[in-house]
Amino acid sequence: MKDSDDNDQTLSWLLHKVYDNLENEETAIEYHYKRIADNDHHETVLSKITYSDNRIEFGYQSGPVRASAYVDTAITSQLARLSNIRMLNHHGYELSEYQFTFSTLADGRRTLDEVAQCRGTICKRPVKFRYNDAATALNFDSATTLLSAGQASTIAAFSLADLQGDGKPEMVVLYRTATHRYVLCAYEGTHQTDCRDVNREDHDESVAIAIYDHDNDGRQSVLINIKSRKDGINRPYWQQFGIENHSWEQQTLPFEKPNWFMRELKLADMNGDGYADAVFKNEQDAADQYIYASVFNTQTKRFDKPEILDADITSVNADFTEKGSDWVLLDMNFDGLADIVSFKCRQFTHCDENKVNRLYVHYNQGMSALNHLSWFNTFTASQVTTGTELKHLTPADINGDGLVDLIYMDTSASDEEVKRWKVLINQSSERVEFEAVFVQEARSDTGGAGLATDKFAPIVADVDKNGRVELYFKSNNGALWFAYEWSPELQTFVKSDHHFSTPDISPEQGDYAFYADHNGDGVAEILYKSKKHLKMRFNQTQNPYEGMLAEITQGAGNKTNITYGLMNEPAVYSELDEVLDEDARLFQQQGLLVTKAISAMPLVQRVTSDSPASDNSLLRSSVDYHYRGARVQFGGRGWLGFKQLETSTDKADSTGTSYTFTTTTQYHQAFPLTGMPSSTRKQWQGNEVISAAQNTYEVRSFAPLASGASAHQVYQSLSRECSARIDSNMFISGYACNATSITQDEYANVTQTITTQYDSDIDFERFVTSGGNATLLSSVTTVNTYESSDTGLRLGRLILSEVTHEQPEMTALTRRSEFEYYDESSDHAWMLKKQLRQRDKVPSGAD
Repeated sequence: MKDSDDNDQTLSWLLHKVYDNLENEETAIEYHYKRIADNDHHETVLSKITYSDNRIEFGYQSGPVRASAYVDTAITSQLARLSNIRMLNHHGYELSEYQFTFSTLADGRRTLDEVAQCRGTICKRPVKFRYNDAATALNFDSATTLLSAGQASTIAAFSLADLQGDGKPEMVVLYRTATHRYVLCAYEGTHQTDCRDVNREDHDESVAIAIYDHDNDGRQSVLINIKSRKDGINRPYWQQFGIENHSWEQQTLPFEKPNWFMRELKLADMNGDGYADAVFKNEQDAADQYIYASVFNTQTKRFDKPEILDADITSVNADFTEKGSDWVLLDMNFDGLADIVSFKCRQFTHCDENKVNRLYVHYNQGMSALNHLSWFNTFTASQVTTGTELKHLTPADINGDGLVDLIYMDTSASDEEVKRWKVLINQSSERVEFEAVFVQEARSDTGGAGLATDKFAPIVADVDKNGRVELYFKSNNGALWFAYEWSPELQTFVKSDHHFSTPDISPEQGDYAFYADHNGDGVAEILYKSKKHLKMRFNQTQNPYEGMLAEITQGAGNKTNITYGLMNEPAVYSELDEVLDEDARLFQQQGLLVTKAISAMPLVQRVTSDSPASDNSLLRSSVDYHYRGARVQFGGRGWLGFKQLETSTDKADSTGTSYTFTTTTQYHQAFPLTGMPSSTRKQWQGNEVISAAQNTYEVRSFAPLASGASAHQVYQSLSRECSARIDSNMFISGYACNATSITQDEYANVTQTITTQYDSDIDFERFVTSGGNATLLSSVTTVNTYESSDTGLRLGRLILSEVTHEQPEMTALTRRSEFEYYDESSDHAWMLKKQLRQRDKVPSGAD
């Protein structure tokens, strides 16, 4: 693909040919590709696989563009639709064809309904798929009042926060009740959890607050500004509160300099360690609006002394922003460091009446260190666009390509009553390349029809969950919000039928509206505040499982049904604080933030299937799933998965007695062991262990490659397992145990395997965890030797294998096998030529 400099760039590698060690063309597996094109969009797809004159052909149709993305200004699209797969032999005779039937859900998503295997005109009964229905009424026609008029009129601050770390956010409300007197309250839905008094030194109608997880325990806290103007007095300007045992408790400010005046406080990762750092201004009325950063210290668990940030003064003023103008912290170029996006005036000047007319991205260049000192390098600034008077900076990923796009409002140069909302799409993470793709006219008065107001920024949402973002604009002459939906085919926003209303809302009175899942049920709502009330508008028919696979029907009619639950439901998910020793070591070595993760994410809760061994249609088997210990690593691997997965099922014996069997598998989460099973336990009737296993892994790390990337070889080096001996009375008399240790070389060739059998009594746990408390029965040791050349080792050419069998009080027995291969000059180079097996032998001197 060509970049903006007309240079060819490789986006991904497509596998072309696979050879065996002889590298004959006749036996090579070859992959063929073609382009599916429609107008300016195209997609490269796998069209055919050939091997020994046999082939697999993939048929496609061109459909609507499902998604589009930018990579260094070049656009990539998804529009191909798989229609069938044909398998043909070397004579060109069709062996099989897989035919697919698709349909489209109400929200526009395409679903696979049937797969049928055919030959000619004869087809087997298809496998059928059914999905959960998608809601069609999406105009937020239902509403409920969260706070009444008396409460809403005194709101000084409002937000959502997960105060208890359960994935269900609470409403956090700060009321202004009297002079210098405020009340902080938390609500679960409409139920008030707790309230407490907060004294402030001024009487502002609107108070700055910040929500964050100060100690990274999964529970968020609330920072409240207690004086909005800097007066030089040496005392804190903020207080912090959190929920402990369902009650508000004041917490110690985790700042090395807690008495700093922090204005416009924002939290983001500035140094790439995954921990949120504090970024703020220290002045209010000064012309120069400098920005400071206070880095979170992972050793002291506090924010270090603030440091002033420097911008590239050859481009713009060193203070990043103007007084009263918008600025945000975002990682704009995928380097793991938060950048500063802000409105500014033109170079080396301040604007009259704070009418900013430039939009800049200030790129974070990381930190430098010397001895025990560290500091931020100078930010480099790039101008994105210019205008007359810019407001309402709103970042969003509008096309789903992972790049941050920008929405803002500009004023007409000829008529200050005429405004325009503009959308700039980000086309590259390598350079500053933005393109205007949408304009919506707005006015500050109520004149005109179909115009947006200039007072409210558009709400960014994907209400129907079809992957295409919608922008909801507030009308300039009524309560209506109208929508535009992103079109990946047209690369702009098109008018949508979706809409909703927010009566009595007035920006002049500090009212607002936003889109969020306020109660953790997996479906987002519109929350809006006016002087009369705080209300929630929602779609009554919408649920979090829309479009998900619900049922699979095999050709013979056997059905499998899938039931989902939300991660924040106790029946589906619970926390697990235990950390595997190896994971703890790796996490500490990596030095990045690993934190708990819980949300209203749908998870598979139960899978129910017809029994294939019975003609009784009512006889079904179910497997229930329970998840524990989800983690996320910021600045590193991202989502690490679950520490533990528990499955349970009921089975009946010949008498009809039902037993519950539970399997619990624990997984590693630290890279490079992420997702590998650490242990497995199978139990029945609650606590009777019928088998247990534990795995140990070896990690061999190689020197960094020329590209700078590191490589790791991971393999299972030791496993111990015990299985119960159960008699006819369902009584456990003991456990049969075994241990297997494996050693590999750097080419992943197994050089030694030791498999040992043991007998253990009821106390088998010690053997599984440490190898003790068991009686040795036998062992088998295999030692492998490989051809010593680089090619021989790479191909894994075994030349000698010795297998030794040992039992207590018996003579060891060794079997030896040798292997020979054709030499490199042969047409059959490195293929097996001869195997020599020696007679069994015992050690010299044995009877």
